[in-house]
Amino acid sequence: MTESGRYLRYIPGISTVYLCAGLAAPASAQIGDTFAQFQARCLTPMAEVRESETQGLTLMASDAHREMWMADFRDWQMVVSTPDAVVQFCAIHGAFGTEVDDWVRQVLADGTYIPVPRADPADGVAPQTLQSTTWREPRIEVEIDRTSEPRSLTVIETVLES
Repeated sequence: MTESGRYLRYIPGISTVYLCAGLAAPASAQIGDTFAQFQARCLTPMAEVRESETQGLTLMASDAHREMWMADFRDWQMVVSTPDAVVQFCAIHGAFGTEVDDWVRQVLADGTYIPVPRADPADGVAPQTLQSTTWREPRIEVEIDRTSEPRSLTVIETVLES
C-alpha cells in the first residue's frame, strides 16, 4: 500500500510504516552510506540475533509494534520492530546504489543466502528477496525494494527452520 507524497508504505506481513515526506535525493556519497547503515544497524545485528543498532539516532515516532529513527542531516531513516512485535524486522528507507548488487552477488556465491521467488503484487513488481541458509535459525530474509519511494532495504526474521 502506498500513498502519494511518500507517507505510507506497506511491508508485506508487517503493517503500515509511516515515513517522512522530506527525504530528498542524496548525493552519491550518501547513497553508498545507506547500504553501509543497513548492514551495520540492521543486517549484522539481526544475523547475530541481537537488537538493531539505534545509537546516535533520534526516535521520531513509535507505537506498540515499531519505532522510526532518524539521524541528523541524513537522507535515510530506520524503522524497527519493538521487542514485543510478532514479526521482528529492521528496515532502512533511502536511496542506495550498486553496492547492494555487489553484496547480493557475494552472498549468493558463498551460499549464505538463496533467492526466494515472490508472487507478483498487483503492480507486477515484487522486491528482490534473499533467504538465509542453514547458518541462522530461524532464517532471515532480506528484501531489496527498488520500486518504492523511498527505496528500502529490510531484514525480517522468519519462522522457518533449516
